[in-house]
Amino acid sequence: MSGLPLGMSPEDLLRLAGNMTQEEILGMIQILPYDQIIQIPAGLPPSGTIARYDDPPRRDALSIAILVICTLMTIVAVGLRIYAKAWCVRMTLLEDYLGLGSFIAQMIATGAMCAMVAERLFFVHLWDMRFGELERLNYLMLIFSSAQAIVMILIKSAILWEWIRIFVPRRKRGAFYYLGLFTLVINICCNVASFFTLHFGCNPREKLYRVWLPGTCIAGRYQSYVVLGVFGLIGHLMILLLPQPIIWRLYLPAKRKLGISVIFSFGILACATASGRLTWIIQMDYVNDLTGGGADWPYDISTLVIWGIVEMMCITLVFCVPAVPRIFTQSVTILPMKRAKRSSKSSKLQDSTDTWPLTVLPPTQNKSYQKMSDGKVQGQDASRVGSHVSLGNDGYHNGILKVVEITMEEEQVSTISRDGLLPAQHPWDIKPN
Repeated sequence: MSGLPLGMSPEDLLRLAGNMTQEEILGMIQILPYDQIIQIPAGLPPSGTIARYDDPPRRDALSIAILVICTLMTIVAVGLRIYAKAWCVRMTLLEDYLGLGSFIAQMIATGAMCAMVAERLFFVHLWDMRFGELERLNYLMLIFSSAQAIVMILIKSAILWEWIRIFVPRRKRGAFYYLGLFTLVINICCNVASFFTLHFGCNPREKLYRVWLPGTCIAGRYQSYVVLGVFGLIGHLMILLLPQPIIWRLYLPAKRKLGISVIFSFGILACATASGRLTWIIQMDYVNDLTGGGADWPYDISTLVIWGIVEMMCITLVFCVPAVPRIFTQSVTILPMKRAKRSSKSSKLQDSTDTWPLTVLPPTQNKSYQKMSDGKVQGQDASRVGSHVSLGNDGYHNGILKVVEITMEEEQVSTISRDGLLPAQHPWDIKPN
């Protein structure tokens, strides 16, 4: 059989299947040419429903609104972090490059969702699609899911690595270090397994998006998505809970502890979205029922994409928000630094123009300074500095010779041992139990 019987439409062929099983229908479709297969309806509509292939009902307004909000929030958050690290702090580390790679992958996932909406494949029922549209939807879903797996590998690794660096400054092998490292490794393993399952779950691989092709797929492939969703939720919970005990044991006022705790609590949003996504995965019916028996997974999978795009935005906020306060704290010193630079330049300019001073300043008086410390150290006249300017013996021939004499005397009385001062050497040191 090289094509459809004369005068028979693709819809007639599908209805002709009658009480045939899905495997029998696919066997009948597989012998047709590709250009005819893509015109066959992907499923029969329920009783009393009319299929609308050319202009199916959709929810474009909701889809576009969520897409725009998530994209803008992600771009703003990433932009603020880049500004804080590259301009204010002027230091980039490994986690910053991981976060940048995650942002690129997230934009690829966003592009795949944009294509679904633009090509009228988003929130479309199975019976309003032909095999051509179904193939395109499956292909875009493969791109979206692959990019999402890469995002989770990179962004969670960046978060956990940065928090290990912040909260374990001396690389103490404590509970935080090992739990963070364990969560990082489990996250990488789970998402790498998800990536390979997506791409090599069927043989031939084209069957991943051309469901009518003969071949086999891994048994329980969709159940593995549930397991991966559970591990993803556990990873979010670990990211949320790990820093909290250390934050509340810092040598800081309670109000400031609360502020820091809130900054590191954006993981609540990631946990909520991951829970919603996992619930939807469990409820979905992935069976591509060509007989109109009730499964409508192309419509349901659009909701799953929405959960995924929101989850990626939330976990990006978890990574970016802790760096935002540096913009405001660092900006306090930017203006004085600029003024100091201008003052220094003007001073140098004046020194270069004044080739010969009219007067010589008298020696400055000795000054006393109080030496301060974060510990309970009592100090008195910790140092005395004296300086004077004198004219050389042959000043007219050799110019003015500037001689600075500095005398320092240091006296320190401390009631605290060296070990007692160690906790004040790093702002993240915690109270002893």
